[in-house]
Amino acid sequence: MEEGARILTMLCPADRAFYPELVRSYKLEPYYIAADIYKNPSAPGRGGWSLYTGAASWYYRAVLETLLGVRLEGDHIRFVPHLPACWPRARIELELSATRLEVTIERGLAPSILCDGKPVDRVPLDGVDHVVQVTAVPGM
Repeated sequence: MEEGARILTMLCPADRAFYPELVRSYKLEPYYIAADIYKNPSAPGRGGWSLYTGAASWYYRAVLETLLGVRLEGDHIRFVPHLPACWPRARIELELSATRLEVTIERGLAPSILCDGKPVDRVPLDGVDHVVQVTAVPGM
């Protein structure tokens, strides 16, 4: 999981904005994920094919489904997070099937899910706003 998180960080265009040398070579807006990063000596590090791919949606799915562990299963969601060691917590807001979710995922000693303060094994997509607290354990 740590290697996957490291690769996702490398691919994240916003992360490149922290390094002026990468901004100069990438030459794309920091919210574009390139399908290609050139190795050609005339344009090394330049991003290409940014508006022609589903790269951003695949990146989003990798973070949402793998790292944050959001599993859409019919009329409910399960959470099976795999937070990288460098993430002590994560917070996301989702809206699915007219259900708004404020989700906080934190590291802990035992896995658990609380929906509106009550223990659950899954969160319903019932059109009601929910506050969800997920406890993830290392190696989970």
